[in-house]
Amino acid sequence: MNADEFITTTQQALEEKGVVFFRVKISPNAHENKITEILEDEEHTVKIQIEAKPEHGKANTEIVKFLGKLFKAECQIISGNTGSVKLVRLQFEL
Repeated sequence: MNADEFITTTQQALEEKGVVFFRVKISPNAHENKITEILEDEEHTVKIQIEAKPEHGKANTEIVKFLGKLFKAECQIISGNTGSVKLVRLQFEL
């Protein structure tokens, strides 16, 4: 699965279920915010490059904003606040 397929599939699941969860692996200090790869691991972890630095929660804030805007949904980090691998939740805003 590539990034475009992931976005389409996730958007469809979000519309059908109202909420989705997935793992992300963050690479901070990038030139732009973007999804770079879907890993072939058990959880299909999504690799994302984020412009923000990994200090004082800046990268976490940026990932929440990026995914929220991309999917037009509320985004929340469920676990992994201090690591590069995180579990995120997307939910349609009510």
